[in-house]
Amino acid sequence: MTLVAQEITEFLSTNLKNPYPEWTKSTMYKALNKVRYHNYVYMSVTNDNRGVAPDLNSGKWLLMEVDNAYASIDLHSHTGTIGNKDTITNPASKEITYEFSGSGVTTLVLGGVKADEVIVEQYRGANLLHTKNYPVAGVRKVNSWYKYYFDPLPTSGTGNIFVDTRDIVIRNILPNTDTIKVVVKFTSDGEAVVNAMVAGKGQYLGDTQYGVNVNVVDYSEKIIDPKTGITELVEHDSVELMSIPLKINAIDTMPSKREIKKALGKVNMFIVDDAEKSYYESLIIMAYPEKFSIMITNQVIADAQLKLREVI
Repeated sequence: MTLVAQEITEFLSTNLKNPYPEWTKSTMYKALNKVRYHNYVYMSVTNDNRGVAPDLNSGKWLLMEVDNAYASIDLHSHTGTIGNKDTITNPASKEITYEFSGSGVTTLVLGGVKADEVIVEQYRGANLLHTKNYPVAGVRKVNSWYKYYFDPLPTSGTGNIFVDTRDIVIRNILPNTDTIKVVVKFTSDGEAVVNAMVAGKGQYLGDTQYGVNVNVVDYSEKIIDPKTGITELVEHDSVELMSIPLKINAIDTMPSKREIKKALGKVNMFIVDDAEKSYYESLIIMAYPEKFSIMITNQVIADAQLKLREVI
């Protein structure tokens, strides 16, 4: 399993439109006016709304959604970026383009991609260092949960679980790359979707072992009225939890622990299958890391347990 923490916070450039104007301090906004602020869309709920930043929780603004251009890199939003003739600045190109900093990036993950193909280019200044095309057209076909968790994603085959998007993992980002360009080509129906895109330092956490547990915890509670004896159900959200046993080299335990500590309190990308020769991965998880425990068996091998919360 590999942990990839999100390093993309801004794009150097993109052809995705910003349908709403940027918020400015001097502009007077009326009720129902929408603006873009720090990659989110807000709507004014009052008239004579001026000089109040949308994120100050002042009661003057309502958070509506993450901006479409940034939906793929905002892992908290649970939404993806949609590309079509209405959302890009150059409809004739039939593609989404992103450019972002590649400094310190070793791994690039695109989760839930609907596209004809994805092209990834790595630059040092104006010099193209590496480029590769990743064909995406087709569907994912998996016929057992074992294969879903442990086998590399097949490019063809038969089965009864069908997903019309693919996950792509690129581990060989060159160390001297300072800019990465991603091109996502539209499918024949004139659309492309990127549900999640994460670039960062890939930290190996260990080999996934048998015994992965997935649980749904319901926090609803029954309350009994002391006077009437009537029981009332108070509904609360449920939470998905996952516990993953790992086998890790003892020498890697401290770097793994450090990266997990940095990742606490944030949604991160976890890649369960570590087939280095395949850029199609079996299972990509987005979740909050809750606990990482290590039991050093000997000087070479250690057992670890990773607990994830609010698994997406």
